[in-house]
Amino acid sequence: MLRNTLRSNRLSAACGLLIGISAAATAAPVLEVRVDNVVQQNNATVTLQGVRAGETSPRIIVLRSIGDQNLNFTSTPPVVLFGGDDFLFTLIQPVLEEGNKLSPNGSTAFRVDFAPPAGANGVAPGRKSTRVFIFTNATPTVFALTLEAELLPEPDAAPPPDENPIDEAPDADDAAGEEQEDGGAADDGAQIDEDQQADDAAIDEAQIDDAADEEIEEGAFDEDAFDDDDNGNVKFAAPCGFGIGFGLVGSLVSLGGLRRRRSR
Repeated sequence: MLRNTLRSNRLSAACGLLIGISAAATAAPVLEVRVDNVVQQNNATVTLQGVRAGETSPRIIVLRSIGDQNLNFTSTPPVVLFGGDDFLFTLIQPVLEEGNKLSPNGSTAFRVDFAPPAGANGVAPGRKSTRVFIFTNATPTVFALTLEAELLPEPDAAPPPDENPIDEAPDADDAAGEEQEDGGAADDGAQIDEDQQADDAAIDEAQIDDAADEEIEEGAFDEDAFDDDDNGNVKFAAPCGFGIGFGLVGSLVSLGGLRRRRSR
């Protein structure tokens, strides 16, 4: 009986030792990463919504401490964005407990944005990617995720409006103004013609008066017509003087008719 008791005690001690070893093995920090409440494995890929340059596509990544020991973050900053097209992404760091850690069953989150700047620095549209690294005392000590997003092309720009349309109908006010200008030009031309006719008539009248004066001077009594002969008789050139007078009257009448015809 004593032998059986000793054997029973030995088995109990062995079982207790095994239980203690198992408990010590599970007492370790453990990091769990979730996106949209789905657990992510190390080196998984997280896809963000595609956007155009100047727009933003956010994504929340949750970190949980599910081990029996504190989860310590071993880098500063605790989450690093690096590689690929990292200049098109931004990251907001998680809020941690004092000492840069999470207690067992503690949780936090950080946000990543796919935010290509306006103009995208000349980057062509297409698939863009980078990597996120989380440094802790858990296993593995570096937990990595790949971030991907699509940079969408810009919509086609509308053509600039035609500054000089060919088929544009003229404005009613403009048409009226042009017609008025044309009418004014015609009136000005008619006035110029009337002024020119008046000037021509005045020139003709002056020419008529000059011609009359010249004929009168040419037809005046000749001083030499009076000649004394030896007998004391006076020689008077009356017939010549009357002929010149009648010729002058006819010339004036004909020039007056010409002036009336030109004035019409």
